Amino acid sequence: YVKIQFNAESYDTANCFDSTTNYRFTPTTAGYYDININVQFSGTNSGSLKELFIYKNGSAYSQVFSSAGSGTPGATCSVNGSDLIYFNGSSDYVEGYIYDNDAVARNVMNGESKSFFSGVWIRS
Repeated sequence: YVKIQFNAESYDTANCFDSTTNYRFTPTTAGYYDININVQFSGTNSGSLKELFIYKNGSAYSQVFSSAGSGTPGATCSVNGSDLIYFNGSSDYVEGYIYDNDAVARNVMNGESKSFFSGVWIRS
């Protein structure tokens, strides 16, 4: 399992996402947040297992995607998922982790339309 390094931001209205060091979302307002992650891989092999997890405070919180792909070898593969998570507004944080059992190294494709993270406050 590898932490996804989302290292660029389109916007961060409350300065809660660390895109340079820890690559994590630490909201400063307590409440429920809708967390969304999408990751696109370059060419993948048919049948390779892909798993996407949201980690909260350093531990697996929810597995939001799991698939033994059946796509065309060499095609791109997207994995995505979301969860509604409560944050205390001070120390709680989340990160994205990915697993790919394919023996060939894969590249996560960059660009906000291909691989992205979002956290949206819903309510306290």
